[in-house]
Amino acid sequence: MAPSPTRLRRAAVQSLFFDTRFRLLDRAQAPFGLILSVSPHWGLVDETSGVRTNHHGTEVQLLADREIKPDRLVGAINLLFANDRARLLASDGIQHESLVGAGAALAARIMPGLWLGGETRYLRDYSGAALNAFSGQALYVGPTFYARLGGNAFVSAACNFQIWGGAIAAPGALDLTNFERRQIKLRFGLEF
Repeated sequence: MAPSPTRLRRAAVQSLFFDTRFRLLDRAQAPFGLILSVSPHWGLVDETSGVRTNHHGTEVQLLADREIKPDRLVGAINLLFANDRARLLASDGIQHESLVGAGAALAARIMPGLWLGGETRYLRDYSGAALNAFSGQALYVGPTFYARLGGNAFVSAACNFQIWGGAIAAPGALDLTNFERRQIKLRFGLEF
């Protein structure tokens, strides 16, 4: 019987990014808020396989939100397009990938400055820079958290679990070829 392959476990910085947001509609003066978010990034490690890489791209989101019950309950709908150009350091091949998705979230204020909620996100992965060839899809659900840290600072967190999906390259109930099983996001922010 052959020995089982060893699993490599290590921590690494996956990528660096800069997030710029432009408020198109302010929900205080409009029926809903609308923000355009543009996030260029440069990466060091492939997010799914963990292989060292040199990749860069941009994520563009359209974020809409509305107070359903003023200062108590907020709903949001987000649309996403992202593209990425990657070169694996172990080879000379260059890969182009693009992603499109949509999400919905609901959050309730449980005390001043503290919100808890949940979100659902659907993502579709494509090879090619402009949604060329479908590769796979995934549906995520999970809880969210948001807290104000004084006047202009905040912290937010989300933990999403892939509950459904499928990849063209691999059969199964989840797409673990193009997407992670779990996505955990932690953000600290300063508004100015």
